[in-house]
Amino acid sequence: MHYRKLLEGVNAYYCERITKIDEFPKELYDEETDYFEALDTQKSFSERVRIIVNKWGKCRVHIDDKKLQQVLTVFQQDHRSAVSWEITTTSLWENHEDIIKIFSMFVEVVKYTGASKTLHILNPKFFMMWDEDIRDRWGCSGNGEGYFNFLSRSQREIQEVLQTYTKEQDTTEEISQRIYTGRKKTIVKLLDEYNWAKWQEWI
Repeated sequence: MHYRKLLEGVNAYYCERITKIDEFPKELYDEETDYFEALDTQKSFSERVRIIVNKWGKCRVHIDDKKLQQVLTVFQQDHRSAVSWEITTTSLWENHEDIIKIFSMFVEVVKYTGASKTLHILNPKFFMMWDEDIRDRWGCSGNGEGYFNFLSRSQREIQEVLQTYTKEQDTTEEISQRIYTGRKKTIVKLLDEYNWAKWQEWI
């Protein structure tokens, strides 16, 4: 996907309409308080999960704090390296088994959509968020293998975005820095915004 297509989706995500992209839409920045609260590591993990899943995501999933903490402990003990993965550089196939295991662990506590959102707040540079509508549109099943396939497709799209951006833009700024003047979002979050706008048929 060309980077201008991504920008069109991000633009539409805020405007809910098609907008010509003549320059980076910096004025469209919205703090999205709930999202950034969920990223706040000063809050407890269970509070962050409730914000991203039930408040921001509106999934209304019952969250068992004890089970959630147990899964987090396993994640921290057995999959510590996952917090440093980046969608632009990490080999998905080399980590295929771990990705499926990690996703499946969290599914047991916060369901399929909740698992992707929870993993995103643990590492927003790698784990893509999805919901039922987006995975249906992409033709991905809701299990761990389906999430892996979703990550694979997302990684390819992000690589294309960055390749076209680097080729056409004479700047050392990352694409997310060019779009927003406020708190920085990852390219993973920008693709999530594009996916939502695409599903809504705003672009």
